[in-house]
Amino acid sequence: MYGLIGVSEILLEQDASNVFEGLTRRAFDELSSEGGEAEALAKLEEVINHNLDLTQKTISHCAEMGIVNYRLSNSIFSLASDPSVNVSFSDLPGHGSITDKIKEIGRGAKSAGISLSIHPDGFNSLGSEADEIAEKTIKELNFHAWFLDSLGAQQNLSSPICIEVGEQIAGHDEGEYYHDEFVEFVDRFVSRFKSLDKGAQRRLALDCDDQGTWNCYRLFKYFHVYCLEEHNHGFALVYDNLHDKLNPSELVDKKLEQHINIGAFHETWGGVIPLFRWSEGIAGSAKHADYLSGPIPVFDYQIKWECDVRKGDLAIARLMEPEAEDKLTEEELRKLTRERYNAIYDV
Repeated sequence: MYGLIGVSEILLEQDASNVFEGLTRRAFDELSSEGGEAEALAKLEEVINHNLDLTQKTISHCAEMGIVNYRLSNSIFSLASDPSVNVSFSDLPGHGSITDKIKEIGRGAKSAGISLSIHPDGFNSLGSEADEIAEKTIKELNFHAWFLDSLGAQQNLSSPICIEVGEQIAGHDEGEYYHDEFVEFVDRFVSRFKSLDKGAQRRLALDCDDQGTWNCYRLFKYFHVYCLEEHNHGFALVYDNLHDKLNPSELVDKKLEQHINIGAFHETWGGVIPLFRWSEGIAGSAKHADYLSGPIPVFDYQIKWECDVRKGDLAIARLMEPEAEDKLTEEELRKLTRERYNAIYDV
């Protein structure tokens, strides 16, 4: 089961406008000073409507391809989702019609059997020692939870909000192991977590990191086992094969094998089919390749795999047609996907 992240390369090749738009704070301020706040809000509303229309089109495209999960773009609402900007969704003159459009998108995804997820940017940090960073994070996560609620998504891990922990533990880079510092950080993280809206709490899942403290083993030990024992809440954990490779886990000087980490992380989702991530790096780095070199291995678990490669749904198309992949050139594959797009949308 495959998941698409953000922009569809197939739709983008058909029409260059099939990309998510944004409005910078500077552009918004210039519009406000030149034409008044109403003009700036009208432009922001235009951007949001475009992004929502593209979201709806992409979900329909996923359904036709057989893709089962779609990671929603973080840029859909542009400045309206930025807690550091004094612009809210309710300020938009057409926020009522936008809300109706959001509900329609959610109904379409549900009827097509496509789950939705969100991955906020890496600047989020619930465990930060800086209160202002934590407060901004809480506001942003609550906004994403509101969006999923508005889409009609269930308040559970079937529509997850996946984030990185966001902070390293002092001393870890020098090879030191400070248990008390780990516990202090996790406790602070959990206290902030409890300030989130219920929809955000019930959806939150944590990613393993590609470097530093939070490899698979430490993430499982502290954010699932320790939190379950001490805080009565074990976090769901997101497995990423490339991060696991770049930041391996060791137990008593023995590297934990991939299937062990996948099995452990799978159990943290409490019966919900987990959303994991599969990608390949270029020359041993964290930079993602265009395509996967082969199919994702079978691990005897039900898993939704986000294909985190640069070519997105073009790469997924290759995975879905392994026999054709050996026979088709890249250009022939592109032609095939374009023809499918034309048939789907009667272009």
